This record gives sequence, structure tokens and C-alpha cells, in this order.
Amino acid sequence: MSLPACEILRRAPGALEVRLAPEAIAAACRDHFPGASIVPGVALLDWALALAAEAFGTPRAATHLQVKFFRPARPGLELRLALTCTPARLEILYTVGGEPAARGRVTL
Repeated sequence: MSLPACEILRRAPGALEVRLAPEAIAAACRDHFPGASIVPGVALLDWALALAAEAFGTPRAATHLQVKFFRPARPGLELRLALTCTPARLEILYTVGGEPAARGRVTL
């Protein structure tokens, strides 16, 4: 899966917040529950790990991962991703329309 286009909203040591391009969201939803499209959870995790690897040099694959999905990410809604990285773990938070959509933790 390719890394989506995104706009960096905030970058600091160990922290990154981006807004994902609507085109990337629409492309990821294509053919996933036709008529009620949502971004697959695997795509959300892949994007988070790819952006973290690029921003912080973390591994691209996760062996110890905890994630909770709260609401679906659908085309047409604003999708943001906030990453916080320490030497021990990566924290992932997706929001849709300002509300939590998924939260996860990767042990590094």
C-alpha cells in the first residue's frame, strides 16, 4: 500500500500531525463496502507506520500492536493522524471530523 499524500499540520521532536488528502481516502475506500465505503483498518495502520518510519525512523512493521477503532473513516470527512514517538513506543491517533476514530500503540 502506498503512502498517501498529506499536509503536515504540526511537527516537533517525537510528534507529527497530518491531514490526509481526500483523494487518498477516496482511493483507499474504493471497493471496500460498496455503497457504504469506509477506509479499511489495515490501510489506517499501514499509513501510520509508513509516516512514522519516514518521520522518526521507526520500523515499518509492527510486532506488538494494540489498536481500537471507534468510528469509521469515510470519504468526504476530514481525516487527521497524530503520531507521538518515544524510544519505547509509537502512539497513533486518528480523528474524523474532530472526533477520535482510532487509537493505537506500537511497542518499539
